[in-house]
Amino acid sequence: MAARNAESFIGEALDSVAESLAGTGADFEVLLADGASGDRTVEAALAWPFVRLVSTSDTGIYDGMNRAIGAARGEFLLLLNSDDQLVAQGVRAALARLDASRKLKIASGAALAGGSIRDAKTLRHEGVLTLAGAAFGVPVINARVFRRSLFDEVGLFRTDIDLGADREFMIRLAARGLQGEAIEQPLYFYRRHTGSQTMASDRAGQARVYRAEAAAAAYCCTSYDSLEVRKLCASARTVANLKLRQIGEAPAGMKPQPLTPRFLVDCARGLWLWRRWRGRTSGA
Repeated sequence: MAARNAESFIGEALDSVAESLAGTGADFEVLLADGASGDRTVEAALAWPFVRLVSTSDTGIYDGMNRAIGAARGEFLLLLNSDDQLVAQGVRAALARLDASRKLKIASGAALAGGSIRDAKTLRHEGVLTLAGAAFGVPVINARVFRRSLFDEVGLFRTDIDLGADREFMIRLAARGLQGEAIEQPLYFYRRHTGSQTMASDRAGQARVYRAEAAAAAYCCTSYDSLEVRKLCASARTVANLKLRQIGEAPAGMKPQPLTPRFLVDCARGLWLWRRWRGRTSGA
């Protein structure tokens, strides 16, 4: 768990951990990477005996996550945001699935998103993880249980593309052909609230998400050898910048592009893929 000034929600997040793993016989801990909180986040978290503080400063949420992953001693990892909650039934089902198969490295559950669990929208995986899904679908990185060894194999999150690190990580998995299994039950609740980095519905929140999408796509356009990845991500970057323009924001890290045939092809392909994947997860 990476956290910063999360005193208001971190108690519910940690309660959900205890509820999800109680009675399972699992030996577990929560590794807290605090980003120099100015409130009582750390003091509140350490009231739970299973919380271990691993950092008190970082450069952002994914730097904090990397520090926590690096300190992990368990076989399985979940990534819990300090303002969200785990859903017990899905967590237990995912752990059971991973425990039953040594070859399986990811078990992905459905995700709930909303102001409260009661009124949340459910996102279920409609298929396997694909490159198109990773580039255009909803990453739902938190609604997944990972085998610890996966991070040794594919590396940690990038810290130079800010909130786009989850999408780039999913693209990395898809490019390697790595897939897991889907769990039907909801595993994770994303809480929508003012102040959320990715779930706020105001213009500033939308702009953060679209800039993150553009940053992840721009990185993949220049850093991946796969032509398919570069083409998909060129289209994804174009769509992200079109969405920024739609809400009155300047494009992310790009000068206005001339209406060349290539640009128009990227637009057409990107808009088609965006409509196809809109509201769907990246896959399991």
